Amino acid sequence: MKKYTNNDVYKILSEEIKVTQVMHSMTVEELCAKESDVDFWEELSEHLDCFRICDACHKPMIEGYCIDDGAEHYCSRECLHTQMTDEEFEELSDEDGTSYFTNWYEDSSVMGTHTEMEK
Repeated sequence: MKKYTNNDVYKILSEEIKVTQVMHSMTVEELCAKESDVDFWEELSEHLDCFRICDACHKPMIEGYCIDDGAEHYCSRECLHTQMTDEEFEELSDEDGTSYFTNWYEDSSVMGTHTEMEK
């Protein structure tokens, strides 16, 4: 499993904003400056489907844990553990398949430009 840094996430979102022309083109630095602005991320998430907001730390994420078909999202095991243990997550994911770890930007319009991050 690839661990993306916050800077990786902001770089990908910056490219998504440029390609989809949502809001205005924002640099990685401008997005980093918005890190704690939950209202900004919530508004942006209405326009871009390539990320979610972590329910524990409230930071944007392009991959993470999806609980109960999107009722909750967590960017890391640490954030997931604020609500449940690994065993509880495994039990949820085995029960009905509506809880899982995923990558939301896989189908994004600029995913191909980020293959260098996968190395």
